[in-house]
Amino acid sequence: MDPQLKMSGGWTKYALRRAFERDLPASIAWRKDKKGFINPQDDWLKGNLKAVVLELMNRSDAFVYTYGLVDRERYLEKFDLYCSGRGSVWFRDVFAPFSLELWLHAANDIKAQFSKV
Repeated sequence: MDPQLKMSGGWTKYALRRAFERDLPASIAWRKDKKGFINPQDDWLKGNLKAVVLELMNRSDAFVYTYGLVDRERYLEKFDLYCSGRGSVWFRDVFAPFSLELWLHAANDIKAQFSKV
């Protein structure tokens, strides 16, 4: 993309702003203040998913541990710090190993189904 379309006259996302200026009020299309949104991962991991994460990741035979991809003690310590709000642990630090474990379970289930054939 032409750099002039990315930023022009001090405006970032210039092409996007131009593309939507007819569909959005100018106060939105051309505002300078950044409006973010809250990601729900913190609420999930510290709330409804906490028990699931602990159940799966407490197991010494979890795939991420048996394959040597994650250190169990360090992960559990990091998850505890994350849930308690102590330290500077980001949600991805605890979510990535958990989601990898879920993926490995799914892959193992598929492998088991194919071995029956």
